[in-house]
Amino acid sequence: MRKLRLLILGFTLNGSLIINAQSEFGTPPELNWLVEFGQDSSSHIISSTVDSESNVYSFAYAGDAFTFLNEEVEPGLVVFKQNGAGELQWLTQFNGAYADIPITGNNICLSQNEDKIAIAADFDGEITLPDGSNISAVSSGSLLIINMDSDGAYLSNIVEDISIGYDELSLVMDSQENIIISTHFYNVIEIADSVLIPDQGDGLILKYGSNGVLEWFQTIKGNSVNYSVYATVDNSDEIYLISEDNSDTAYIGDLIQPMLEGDGNILLVKLNSNGIAQWSKLLGASNDIIIDYYGWPTDIIFDGIDHFYIKGWHGSYSIFDDVEINSDYTWNKFIARIDSEGSVDWLYSIQEASLARDYMHFSSDDEGNVYSGHERVKDSLFFGDDFIYIPSGQPASLITSYSVDGTLNWVKEIKSDTLNVDLNSVLVADSNQVFITGTYRDSMLFANDEFYSLNRKGFIALLGDFTIGVEEIFSQDAIKLYPNPSNGWITIDTDKKIERIRVLNMKGQIVYSGQFQEQLNLQYLPCGSYILEAISEKGIFKERLLIQ
Repeated sequence: MRKLRLLILGFTLNGSLIINAQSEFGTPPELNWLVEFGQDSSSHIISSTVDSESNVYSFAYAGDAFTFLNEEVEPGLVVFKQNGAGELQWLTQFNGAYADIPITGNNICLSQNEDKIAIAADFDGEITLPDGSNISAVSSGSLLIINMDSDGAYLSNIVEDISIGYDELSLVMDSQENIIISTHFYNVIEIADSVLIPDQGDGLILKYGSNGVLEWFQTIKGNSVNYSVYATVDNSDEIYLISEDNSDTAYIGDLIQPMLEGDGNILLVKLNSNGIAQWSKLLGASNDIIIDYYGWPTDIIFDGIDHFYIKGWHGSYSIFDDVEINSDYTWNKFIARIDSEGSVDWLYSIQEASLARDYMHFSSDDEGNVYSGHERVKDSLFFGDDFIYIPSGQPASLITSYSVDGTLNWVKEIKSDTLNVDLNSVLVADSNQVFITGTYRDSMLFANDEFYSLNRKGFIALLGDFTIGVEEIFSQDAIKLYPNPSNGWITIDTDKKIERIRVLNMKGQIVYSGQFQEQLNLQYLPCGSYILEAISEKGIFKERLLIQ
């Protein structure tokens, strides 16, 4: 069994100094800290979340006994809270059981007033609760839900003797502290005296009251496989689902959604608080059954006001309402903003020359900025008309931010020697405090600071104004042209290491190419719009130029 530990990065340490990082961007903090979670056996973070005061809550699995920030940890499930400086506030243990790392989804959430915590997992074995009692999973595994208060006190648990698979499970609480679980199942299960028989795999949504009693469940059924279901709630406790389904027809209770070939496999559904489907629609139509298979969602979140963000994958041709996307590549990613009726406000396409991953839980701040990322990037990524990321020969993970209007704000880079860095969440307290959590093995490079491990380790990192050595490779103000519009004489203002400049007309033809110089004479060009590309070893920065 591979050993896995938790690496935590931040800017203060309640203990000894381990490294002193230097950052290219801004003033680096004077004191940095690194804390590992684990010792001799596999240990990992399952999921994390953050509150409005920048406290981070993590749900983890400890593979053996060890000391973590002066707390003795026994094998089993662990929930702990750290403040924004990384200092441990409390730690609660549920000894004995095993829960794996989810591929995607979110296994921990806070109530809307931040006084309750819920965790959920598909678990095996027997758990010793903090009150000394034990609960056991059936042989095939069980669904476990645990309620806690924000001070780490255990409150209650729910165990369903159904194995739903650890790989995709999503958890959210509404304003009444009811818990909504969304997942899928492939085997026959029994819930509330009802026997559910999937065709090849069905979606499942469960709602538990704050008293732990199952209030209702709903399924997404069809004649083919439902691969994923993610849920969030709005301010009225109505539920929005995003799902991938390959069926010809999807059935959400009494609601029937035809899914013809080429209509897309991304299913968006609204349920009321009683679990009754209000409407549904399809996104990502391609007019081609094969291309449909390259489109699926990976998360949905509510912005806290009246809009939602979804993210996922799309193929070489996709239609999202009035947004039409063409790509030269098979595997592409998207982030979109939708309103409460499911209409697409905007969609940002990230096109990739070869397959990367994007399965982390993402988030937005109070201003509507969205934070996400990409994993196992080994070839060029094309960020719309803004930026082309070019790897330097090493695989990388990228952290990204988009504004409320769909503009790319910035891209930050974490390098590795192998494809063994995986992000499981990008968390935001405000625009200056962004956290990432994940796991890595072999190596991980934060700008000039490298971390190595022969075993798999988890990590939590603080980005933003408190970044410790995470290299920012794109920002909206990376390249400035002035005057713009101009008569052809322009000045290029940048702090990036630009090697070459290229200017293209609106037909994509190169009308200028040369070494970088701060001042450029383009007076010979006809009046009109152009794209200036500033080429560095990190990528290609693009800026629109108007000559008149």
